[in-house]
Amino acid sequence: MKKSLNSFLIIGLLLSLVSPLSVFASDLTSENTMEKDYKELMGLIESSEKEKYKKEMSNLTQEEIYENFIKIDQEYDIGEEFSLKDQAFIEMYAKPVDSWEITPFKSKKIFWI
Repeated sequence: MKKSLNSFLIIGLLLSLVSPLSVFASDLTSENTMEKDYKELMGLIESSEKEKYKKEMSNLTQEEIYENFIKIDQEYDIGEEFSLKDQAFIEMYAKPVDSWEITPFKSKKIFWI
């Protein structure tokens, strides 16, 4: 009887130590889920804002497009992230780069003088 009572006490003690760990692990999982949900929501907000900007800029003249490219070129450093409005503009009006079209030299031969 005494041995079984000690066994129950030990099991109860172990469960009381393990139980908070499982609650802590589930808290971490819910934080990861909340972070994913937050990122997904922010992506949806950014997407709808970009669509709004695209509607605003859908009828720009050639001169306005050119001026906007100049403004963006002067405003940002290399590697700096564009605003959502400028991202939408670039997506609409920039020509995609095709690596097969880039020709560093007109001639296939290089002449050394």
